[in-house]
Amino acid sequence: MQISFPAHVVQDRIVDIPESDMEALRNAMRDCFLTHLEYSDYKSSYLNHEKFVAEICKKYNVDVRNVADRLAFFKALLGLTADFDPNS
Repeated sequence: MQISFPAHVVQDRIVDIPESDMEALRNAMRDCFLTHLEYSDYKSSYLNHEKFVAEICKKYNVDVRNVADRLAFFKALLGLTADFDPNS
C-alpha cells in the first residue's frame, strides 16, 4: 500500500508499506483503541474522540460508563470475540 502524508518538511512524503506491516499496524491501532475504551472513565468532560464514543454508545443504548458493556459492544463491532484481550 502506498500512502502520502504531509511531514514536517514542505513536501509530502510517500512511503510504500507492505501488507504484513499494514496488518501489524491495524492490530496495534485496534489494541490501542480497545485499551483506551477499557481505561477511560467517561465520567467527566470528554475529549473529542471520547465524545464520539459516548454518542455512539448512547445512540445504540450501550452504557458508556460500564466498562464491560462498552468493551463488548466495540469488540462486536470489530468482529472480535468477547474474550479477546488486547493486553495479552
